[in-house]
Amino acid sequence: MIMELLASYIPLSNALALGIAFQLKTAVTGELLVVLKDWVYGSQGGMVLGWPRIGKSCGITWALKTLSNQLGFKIPFYKVGVRPDMENKPDVFYRYVLERLRHRKWNEGDADEKRSTLTKFLVSKAHYCPLKVVVLWFDEAQFLTKKQLTWIYTTQNEVQDDGVRVLILLSGSLQMRALVKKVEKWGLSEIIGRFMLTEFVYRGLQSAEELTAVLASSDTVMFPPNSGRTLASYFQQSSGVIPVAAEWAKPMWKAFDQIWKDCKEEGGLDLPMKSVAAALANLLQLSNADGVVTISDDMVTASAVQANLPGLLNARRVNSSQQGAASALH
Repeated sequence: MIMELLASYIPLSNALALGIAFQLKTAVTGELLVVLKDWVYGSQGGMVLGWPRIGKSCGITWALKTLSNQLGFKIPFYKVGVRPDMENKPDVFYRYVLERLRHRKWNEGDADEKRSTLTKFLVSKAHYCPLKVVVLWFDEAQFLTKKQLTWIYTTQNEVQDDGVRVLILLSGSLQMRALVKKVEKWGLSEIIGRFMLTEFVYRGLQSAEELTAVLASSDTVMFPPNSGRTLASYFQQSSGVIPVAAEWAKPMWKAFDQIWKDCKEEGGLDLPMKSVAAALANLLQLSNADGVVTISDDMVTASAVQANLPGLLNARRVNSSQQGAASALH
């Protein structure tokens, strides 16, 4: 029933298929929220690192939006996905950034005019914030080149000349550390000091207790968004009551842990939230005519198996290999 309801709402049904429909608070996003608050209040920038597909982008988005809600005013932030194949010219770079920011003049003027357009845009957005700050977020930042980092640094300087601040947030794989070493060799210590000195390592869920806390928060998350109905309300235990998170988390964690071991991954289970979201989406697809699922341990286990954690881990390995090859070219 719920999946039929969502069939006409493509963005949300796509989000379910991708395992990103639910942004539930986790231990690591709570930690990230504290760090980002410190950065927003007084830093020039920082880095968020983690292995590919661990959920960094979703976690950062959740933390920045939650911070705005806590403060009672909007912290403006803009995300730019870095392309490893982008031509390393200033005109191309500024045009690409402006396009990602959906600026109406993204393709007007030469490189200097585009840089000026970007600076004015960021200054205007920062002035609307009581903290006089705007966040410019570069995702997959391990692909940034020497010239691109210099252009970012120059833009930051120009914004600050207007009495406001642009926080440069870099997110990417752990190969970001190799980029930092390159920047050191290039003699660009001022760039490291500005936005590559402080790092936050993003991780997945690492214990059944953390998974329990995540599932417990499902009674505060609206699904679909702004519907007035909580995610937890779609699920029942066999007794007909809303599920107790501790009882629900145990079989799910056990299933994911076994899959992790079968994939011969090193260390203990580091569970991406995308896999948990995918498991919840699998359970939603079993909803009956009333839109309520009666949960059993076997169903929870099956939902974890169907979440395709092996596929995510394989994509991580392929992604890491490709990123290593691309970074070596810069």
